[in-house]
Amino acid sequence: MPNTIVRQVISFILLVLLQVLVLNNIHLFGIITPFLYIIFIINLPYNISRHWSLLIAFLLGLVIDVFTNTLGVHILATVFVAYLRVPLLKIITRKSDEEITQLSPSIYSMEFSLFLTYVSILVFSHIFLLLFVDVISLHCFGNFILKVLFDSLFTIVLILCLELVKKH
Repeated sequence: MPNTIVRQVISFILLVLLQVLVLNNIHLFGIITPFLYIIFIINLPYNISRHWSLLIAFLLGLVIDVFTNTLGVHILATVFVAYLRVPLLKIITRKSDEEITQLSPSIYSMEFSLFLTYVSILVFSHIFLLLFVDVISLHCFGNFILKVLFDSLFTIVLILCLELVKKH
């Protein structure tokens, strides 16, 4: 258990540093910015209490907001994803609470199509809310949707690549 906590803390720190020092400075084609840090919330074990997952998501969003000076936008988006995570897993896997308690969502513990669905919904929800609250205006709705789609797609690809290279 302590080994798992240490790994999670190191993962948290590395993902935050990667996001704020590298990924936030990437703007492919002037439109695509990956938000890889969300993988931390996506991979939280199912059996972690909702209170802890919301607190962890809040802290993750807070740290990203502090580094990016975005005034709570990342907090809102990460807490929303943490809130959706468990009900979404139940719906996608169609398993009971007893069957799903040992699940730690990853590409190795779930069928690929289920994991891809799970990740896609959470990433799209996160990025849509993040960009919607950041922009608040839909005067360029087409550009907004394109940015959400491209950011989501690129983030999903990065998450899948990271999942494939990490050990289960």
